[in-house]
Parts: sequence; structure tokens; C-alpha cells
Amino acid sequence: MYSQMLCGLFQNKEVLRAIRFLEKHWPLLCNDIRTGTMNPQITDPSVREAVTRILEPDPKLADFIEGECRRESSQGIITRLWPNTRYVDVIVTGTMSQYIPTLDHYSNGLPLVN
Repeated sequence: MYSQMLCGLFQNKEVLRAIRFLEKHWPLLCNDIRTGTMNPQITDPSVREAVTRILEPDPKLADFIEGECRRESSQGIITRLWPNTRYVDVIVTGTMSQYIPTLDHYSNGLPLVN
């Protein structure tokens, strides 16, 4: 999950799931983007190798992400970090429908494609 989020932030034209993970780990992710290194807690060699291929220092991107994540509200975080997002691909039927308000909050009401 950490590696996916790191790559997703670094390639912020694409969208990932796991916004709650981002809320918890954004300082570590920003540090990795800022320095072009990967958190040593990620020990799987194949994951490290794959991420290292695209990761390079980008202090400007790290500052942007940090500024967005420091905001008082996470409302619209998806569209702020991934501005090309046009919809959220998600399962929202049955018991998953309870997450619709949360998805609307994070996405600023983007269409939910089920």
C-alpha cells in the first residue's frame, strides 16, 4: 500500500484508492518524494527496485502535497492531488453504499462509477 501511494503521488496524474492511508502517512510519503528515496520500512527488494525506477527528488511536488495534506479539511483531496480525475471507480452497492458520503467528501462529488 505504501509503495502504491508513493507511486500514485509521484505520478499524480493517475488516481489511487486508499485516501485514509494517505491521511495517516503523508509526511513519510512527502519525505520520500522530496528526497527521491524510499522509506526503509519497505523491505521487499522487488518493490524497492520497481519504485526506485521512477522515484527521483521532487521537492516542489512534495511541498505541494504537504500543503494539501496539511489543510484543515480533507474534502476534495482527490481532485486537489489528482486534478485529472473525472470519476471514482468503486463498488457502492449493498453494504458498501455506506461509503458514498465519504467518497463524495474526498472527491468533491465526482461521479461514482459502479
